[in-house]
Amino acid sequence: MKLQTKQLKQFKAASSGIKNNGIIPVLSYLKFEPGTITKSNLESFIIMEADVKESMLIDEKVLINFVEFTGADVINVTIKGNSILITDGKAKVTSPTEDIKNFPAIAEATNDPVNIEPEVIDAIRIASNFTMEDKTMPFKECIFLGNGIVAASTGFVCYTEKIESPTAIIHTDLAASLVKFHSLLFSETDTYQFFTNGVFKFGFVKDDTKFIDMRVFSELPEGDRVEVDKQELIKFCDICVSNTPG
Repeated sequence: MKLQTKQLKQFKAASSGIKNNGIIPVLSYLKFEPGTITKSNLESFIIMEADVKESMLIDEKVLINFVEFTGADVINVTIKGNSILITDGKAKVTSPTEDIKNFPAIAEATNDPVNIEPEVIDAIRIASNFTMEDKTMPFKECIFLGNGIVAASTGFVCYTEKIESPTAIIHTDLAASLVKFHSLLFSETDTYQFFTNGVFKFGFVKDDTKFIDMRVFSELPEGDRVEVDKQELIKFCDICVSNTPG
C-alpha cells in the first residue's frame, strides 16, 4: 500500500493535541482503513480522510519518525507476517503490528451536527488564554460555551464574549486542536462530543466539570468608566511582565 507523506505530516500536525495512552498497548498504533487514518487514546480521537487502500495497524512512533526522515513523497507499507515493512525505495524500517479488531471502536454521534462559526472559534482561541492548570478547581482548565457567551476564568480574571454557540465544555488542551480550523460542525452523544472540519473529525469524552454560567460577568457594571489607550496599556503590561523599568 502506498501512503502520501504529505498526508501523514498533516495527520501528525492535527493530532498533536491527542496525547498517547501509555497503558493500553494497542493504542500505540495508528489505525489505517480504506479512506481513513485514526488515532485514539480512549478519551479523545482523531480521524482523517486519506488515500488509504488497506486495513492495518502501524506503530505511530516508527511511522512518523520514518516520515520525518524520508524525502520521498510516497512510501510503501507491506504486511509481512506479524510486522509491517515501511520503505521509500532506499531506506526501510519495520513496525510491529496487531490484529486491527483489537483497536477500540470509535463512538458515533447521535444527533445532527450544528455549525460552529469562525467567530466562535476565534472566541475559543482568546478564551484559552484565560485558563490555567488547577486540578483542585477544574473549571479553571475549561472554556464554557453556551447561554449566548463563550467564557473562561483563571479564578481571578474572567473572559467573556457575547456570541451564540452550542452548549459545550472544552478543555484548554483540546481547544488547541480545534482553533486551527476556520469553522467546525459540532455533534455529541451522552459521553462524547465531536468536532468535524473537512477531512478531520475529533472526538472528546465530555469533561466532568460542572457547567458554569458566566453570563453575570458579561455585563459591565454601572458607574464611572475610564477609557485607556490600547497601545499604552499593552506597553504597560509588557513592562509589568518583563519587570523592565519604563
